[in-house]
Amino acid sequence: MKKYLLGLVVVAMAITFSAFSTTNSPKPLAGEKWFQLNPGGNPNVPSDYSLLGDGSTAPSCTGSKVCAKLAIPNSEHEEMPDLTTTIDTRFRTTP
Repeated sequence: MKKYLLGLVVVAMAITFSAFSTTNSPKPLAGEKWFQLNPGGNPNVPSDYSLLGDGSTAPSCTGSKVCAKLAIPNSEHEEMPDLTTTIDTRFRTTP
């Protein structure tokens, strides 16, 4: 009976603590920067992006076409993103 009661207490505690957890987006990787897609660029080609300023400020763009990506810089070309490490993408309405 004690094991059954202990099991109920553990389940109740798990439910209580889960109510306080958050479901935010994944934590950013260290060293990520913002890269802006160049006009007419292909969003799948790293060389079609430029570092946005110092890379720390997110762009203000809205819509459905890729505008910028937050990613780790390419290890060989710091001014280009490593698209496999993209953790956020911003979109715009105009081409």
